[in-house]
Amino acid sequence: MSDYKTQMFEIRQAILPQIMMAYFPIGDNNY
Repeated sequence: MSDYKTQMFEIRQAILPQIMMAYFPIGDNNY
């Protein structure tokens, strides 16, 4: 179970920032 949780955590850590950047572009582009 720990391996599964670790895998899901790593996947979320990799994908979530990309989703955030796509939907909520924060940075030098807007400002």
